[in-house]
Amino acid sequence: MGGGGFGAIASPWVAQALGGAHPDWHAGLAIWALPAVFALPYWLNMRRMEFTADAPRRGLSWLRCFASPRAWLLAICFGLINGGYTSLVAWLPHFYAQQGWSAQEGGSVLALMTLAQVVGALAMPAIARSRGRDLRPWLALTLAAQLAGFCALALHAPVPAPAIALVLGFGLGGAFSLCMVLALDHLADPAQAGALAGFMQGLGFMIAALAPFVTGWVREHTGGFALAWAYLGAVVLVLLPLLLRFDPRRYGAATAELFAPRAVPSSSLAPEGAATRKV
Repeated sequence: MGGGGFGAIASPWVAQALGGAHPDWHAGLAIWALPAVFALPYWLNMRRMEFTADAPRRGLSWLRCFASPRAWLLAICFGLINGGYTSLVAWLPHFYAQQGWSAQEGGSVLALMTLAQVVGALAMPAIARSRGRDLRPWLALTLAAQLAGFCALALHAPVPAPAIALVLGFGLGGAFSLCMVLALDHLADPAQAGALAGFMQGLGFMIAALAPFVTGWVREHTGGFALAWAYLGAVVLVLLPLLLRFDPRRYGAATAELFAPRAVPSSSLAPEGAATRKV
């Protein structure tokens, strides 16, 4: 999140510095290939590292989550929550550009929102955990913050842009990290919880990636962003009753069959009395 905020500030600055009166956005965007070049050798080295695991863990697959209604519910909620973030990253600077703001000013608002995300992402799980295991009240709080921010944007409320960015960032960042904790809380076994969280993120981010297309389509067909922000607010309202289903007292029942040992087909069993040998 911090890297995203830094990119929002630095990209317009680089484009302006290299292009002068005519910002060079090719350079402003291409500059982010450099961190990837530096990260590549470390990634390749990590892939060569050998990790040991017990035999049962080697057979653990997140693919089994496709048959779990609870895994799908987690992924859908995670995707819808993060759809607000992806939409704002794509369209918030353009929204302010339509109001006469410069690219640097719009990027600064986005960076401020991202920094508020960092605070919310770090603070909310710690606060929620100190109050118990039930995360639903805290998720509702973060969603309420998102709803307030989207309503302020949709209604052109006389609220300073930095204040809206702070409220939205806090709500988005807090909800993101609480969703991560929510998935991990469902299962006591670390490997199983990791597989469930991996499924939630993998499918959820694909859902979130569609959100900027939807908000852009709404903006294109209405000529403004008011209904696009209203759409994101409506998504938050849909999420509220969905998240009420995550009662920690029912986690066990919701995931009881997710990674349960599968029955061995009778045809694969050795005949009764068959000879065995030691290897």
